[in-house]
Amino acid sequence: MAEVPGLLEAVDRYGVRYGNESAYRRADGSKVAPLLIADSEGKFGSYGMHRADVLHIFAQLLPAEQIRTASRCVAVTSCVDAAQILTEDGRKHYFDVVIGADGIHSVARQFVAGPDVVQHSGVIAYRGLVPMELLPNWSDNTSDLWMGEGKHFLTYPVRSGQLMNYVGFVPSGMDLPESWSAPGDVDQLRQAFQGWDPRISHLLSQIDSTFWWSLNDREPIDTWVRGRVVLMGDAAHPMLPHLGQGANQAIEDAFALRDCFIRRDEFSTISELFEEYQRLRMPRATRIQQEARTTGNRFDTRGEFADPQQRDSDITNLLAFRRWIFDNHNETEHISTV
Repeated sequence: MAEVPGLLEAVDRYGVRYGNESAYRRADGSKVAPLLIADSEGKFGSYGMHRADVLHIFAQLLPAEQIRTASRCVAVTSCVDAAQILTEDGRKHYFDVVIGADGIHSVARQFVAGPDVVQHSGVIAYRGLVPMELLPNWSDNTSDLWMGEGKHFLTYPVRSGQLMNYVGFVPSGMDLPESWSAPGDVDQLRQAFQGWDPRISHLLSQIDSTFWWSLNDREPIDTWVRGRVVLMGDAAHPMLPHLGQGANQAIEDAFALRDCFIRRDEFSTISELFEEYQRLRMPRATRIQQEARTTGNRFDTRGEFADPQQRDSDITNLLAFRRWIFDNHNETEHISTV
């Protein structure tokens, strides 16, 4: 697979490659197992990145005139010769193909596979950023995940180590609308992790605001292709964040689809090309999508993982699955995004 010029250099510049001290921990901070950060050969690593930086990197690789904002898609259709999108302003746009990369509430997904229902996980995530200068005793290249009864807490550095991203996962009995910017209650967040590792208490003492979002996914679907329309990323396989694979799997989709286009002379129709992409990507992405749900239950010591000792054993065994993710990666770096 050919490399995209400048992409790895940009990831190195904007991201933070995790160091070897990254770990899974119990609520009190004691170590359970190392957090796998690279493939078996050590060639590819895990990076923490700010989502805005990831989007900036990709946007810089495209001519500015090819990016159009404020053009919300409300409908997608396909015919023999073209695919069409209808935007919110009432205009119709025709293309050779439409790649639906429009997220968990994808309009393209509804056209390809029909309507389905968002699955609420019963968990909400509080998140925010803390300047590293407020955390003088923290490593600027280490990711840690603390596990406890009914909840877990994650940290990882972003933006060249200048900021520490935190995510506090707590149960919620309500089906809440999905949001990335709903204001959260700092005191409730601190209370949720009271008595945990003092490092968490110290980090939370440095914040004066936080945001939350409801963690949702959808069931796997049987096809990502309909005519000249194809799905990728969360539109194809929306997954919970517990394996840190949402962005990675979308990027792998993009590289696999790109390779299919490079080989386009091998296919008699665009649908055949898309079906080859689906053949390459669907089994892997679906397995990771399903495992992400199970992993969240492990982290929260919930259900069949309610025994902390069994949970610790399962987390240690999870390294084998994460090794499979890394060693069968279509040559993409692994990115956790804020």
